[in-house]
Amino acid sequence: MGKHDAKQPKLNFDHKRSTRQGELVQRPQATEERDLAADDQGEDLRTLMLEMRSSLRNIDTKLDNLASQLDSVKTQVATHETRLDTLETRLVNSGGACKGKKNTGSG
Repeated sequence: MGKHDAKQPKLNFDHKRSTRQGELVQRPQATEERDLAADDQGEDLRTLMLEMRSSLRNIDTKLDNLASQLDSVKTQVATHETRLDTLETRLVNSGGACKGKKNTGSG
């Protein structure tokens, strides 16, 4: 029986690696660990992308608000320019009429 046992392939299982007839067999555990690490990295990237999209939406909203405020300010400036033009015209017109009137200080 001793000779018969020697002819059988010797299996040596170890939790770190498996060998059969001296050949190294890839550990399923190592592949699983790599897959889990890749899944973790993928999940991290997905989370980062979601955070970036959220930040971009917030920035886009802020830009829209600023554009709206700028339009409002432009409208206010145009209104004030119109008022200034009106006042300038009134001043010029009234100034011509005032030239003939001199305030002598005597009541």
